[in-house]
Amino acid sequence: MLLPSLVFLALFTYGAMGRVLIDALYQRATPNAPVRFVGLDNVSAVLADPAFTGAVVNNLVYAIGTAIPSIGLALLFALALSRTNAVSSALRAALFLPVLIPMVAASALFLFIFLPNVGLLDYYIGRLLPVVATLRPASNGINVMAELIPSLKPTLDNVRDAWEIGDFPRYTLNTTIICTGILLVQFATITLAGFAFARLEFAGKTLIFYLFLMQLMLVPVLLIVPNLSLVAQLGLYDTLAGVMMPFFASAFGTFLMRQAFEAIPTELEDAALIDGASLLQRIRHIYVPLSMPSFSAFAIISVTSHWNDFLWPLMVINSPDKRPLTVGLSVFTATAEGTQAWGTIAAGTLMVIAPLLITFLIFQKRFISSFVTSGIK
Repeated sequence: MLLPSLVFLALFTYGAMGRVLIDALYQRATPNAPVRFVGLDNVSAVLADPAFTGAVVNNLVYAIGTAIPSIGLALLFALALSRTNAVSSALRAALFLPVLIPMVAASALFLFIFLPNVGLLDYYIGRLLPVVATLRPASNGINVMAELIPSLKPTLDNVRDAWEIGDFPRYTLNTTIICTGILLVQFATITLAGFAFARLEFAGKTLIFYLFLMQLMLVPVLLIVPNLSLVAQLGLYDTLAGVMMPFFASAFGTFLMRQAFEAIPTELEDAALIDGASLLQRIRHIYVPLSMPSFSAFAIISVTSHWNDFLWPLMVINSPDKRPLTVGLSVFTATAEGTQAWGTIAAGTLMVIAPLLITFLIFQKRFISSFVTSGIK
């Protein structure tokens, strides 16, 4: 049952980390020069570099400086939003919405803050609504784009232009395929691995479980180069499968399902075993139905994460017709920015945000209840 997850973790997590560690022991003087073993000389050089030590200090300050206030604010908001009323529901939605917004979309929105003539530095805070900019005719100049109250006749021409120029239907389809494919395989791998850690007894169980959890401690950016090389060797470069494959095994999902399965009474499984149910039948008819809140919570996290992912698809995908929404939006924004079509940029940004935003607003109560029930609110 652990085999599928172990294979993907070995290839794209521990194998990639091993290649990074091995490469750190070798050095090439020039791109065409032979590789020579230098031991820990590379490590010593990096540690002696003031830029590296300064970056480490800055990173620690950033981590500590954001973690402590975040925990305090989270506790305050949790106490304030624990009541069930209309105001609390609206605030809960407002707090969760930033999770739905991709960083590339947020960067496009920040154009309305910092660019001259249309940004926050030249206007007031209320003039930054991209929804207003989306409804503005492009022919009236850029100086009116940041007005809060429309003084011009609203139009959907920007939405139409963004839809036609940016090929957003294709981008949306590619992103949907990526998120759905990853989630379906993850459901299979985390279910089997979670059940194995929750109910089966085997040698090295604790050690293997800790190896799974180590995936949570690794910085994904460190694995991009070795994983990109592996994807190319497998013949999956510039394919949607190449984007999906490194995420098929999830340490977080495995941990979540292990906790959910351990909370299910063993008497239910014993009764099914007496009735002659096989192992897979017990998982399908007992553990999976009773763990649906945890599956729902994991699905929300998985889909949101991969819908908003930008760097890895940017590295893997080269063909324009295979770009996901985030990569497509970055290219579209760079093109539209050159013509100062800010209304069109805002329309494209809203197209990227809209699917997750609408889904969340429709199923808000179910989303919140899933996180509460699974214990990861």
